[in-house]
Amino acid sequence: MKLGVSVARGELVDLTNTNYEQLSARFGDKFVLKPLQSFEISTLNKRNKVVSVKSNQDYIDFIKANASSTNFLVEEYFRGTGEGLSVFCSSGTVKSAFSYKRLAEPSSGGGSSYRESTPLDPELLKATQAICKETKLTGVAMFEFRRNVETGEWILIEVNARFWGGLPLAISSGVDFPKVYADFLCFDKEPQSINYNYRIGVRSRS
Repeated sequence: MKLGVSVARGELVDLTNTNYEQLSARFGDKFVLKPLQSFEISTLNKRNKVVSVKSNQDYIDFIKANASSTNFLVEEYFRGTGEGLSVFCSSGTVKSAFSYKRLAEPSSGGGSSYRESTPLDPELLKATQAICKETKLTGVAMFEFRRNVETGEWILIEVNARFWGGLPLAISSGVDFPKVYADFLCFDKEPQSINYNYRIGVRSRS
């Protein structure tokens, strides 16, 4: 928000002090519940999933599945399709980048989506570069966006500062993030510029 990057309206909420009716009154009949992190060190066999809530039963099921936590991000639902922009950064400067769109995905999104490599979008790249610079990011990350194809509007959904579900698509399209990262860690070697000429239209499902 500080950098002017579009995000969904939302706030951090302690779910022990609220219920579905109160949240739907503030965020609409359909809203999104997000755990604050995908994994916890004590339960690495369990992935904390983002859920789109459309009913009181959805809300109850989410609470039961996340009984060990109480604080979650609650956001307005933004209608659109998923797009990802993956990067390798050094001291906040984007050195490698790769973009894709989701052709098919579960209702809550996730790693099993069917994806297609796409050209780098100047607006999304600019937003990504701004966040990387502000956070002085070094390493890999996947910036997930959602775009309304009818209006062209988009929002940032989340940032995964780790390797991501669509990594095999990036590699097969010509952006080998594991090699780039290994070269940086082992040999202090960085790409000189972003490669805009990776293969476009490659499709895969991890």
